[in-house]
Amino acid sequence: MLEDKTREKVRKKCPRGVYDPVRSILGDEILGEIFLSVLLQCSRLVFRLNLNNSVFLDECWELPDCLTLELVPSKALGICVTFVGGKAIVAGIKRTSVAAEDGKVCVGDILEELNGNHVTTNSHGKLGAIMRKGSGKPINLTIIKAHHSKTGDLYPPIINLLHRARLDPDDVRAKQLAALHGDVCSDDALM
Repeated sequence: MLEDKTREKVRKKCPRGVYDPVRSILGDEILGEIFLSVLLQCSRLVFRLNLNNSVFLDECWELPDCLTLELVPSKALGICVTFVGGKAIVAGIKRTSVAAEDGKVCVGDILEELNGNHVTTNSHGKLGAIMRKGSGKPINLTIIKAHHSKTGDLYPPIINLLHRARLDPDDVRAKQLAALHGDVCSDDALM
């Protein structure tokens, strides 16, 4: 649509004074054609926007890694969460739990969604009921990772949340590195 409107402005000469040929791309014939070719390429791009990944856009333009997991049916997930700033931070993972099976859920990650329910401070005390409601069915989770998969660095907005949750970012990073090598923390789980 933008491409069509721009083509109309570039190829059909607009009345003099509408676009300045010196200062405007649309007023210059050659620059206008170059701009049209860029718009044509942009119209061919496929964007896959994951809105679950937008929770920190108010704080940072850099997007964290976001995982959607389906775990085997279980009565307990095997994680302990603490609520800080409206977000559920994974504070511990039981070694023998379904959450610990593949090492994808780590201490410091944020539990964004559980079985289709958005997890916020209002969910405090209701997570067990959400698990019981889905009893016998696969457990669906959306996790916002505390670290970047490419660099291994902690995601900057999560560092502040870790401090507020009284979790040491260096300890969280060490546990995440251990999880990448198949080890998980041995904290007791509440969920």
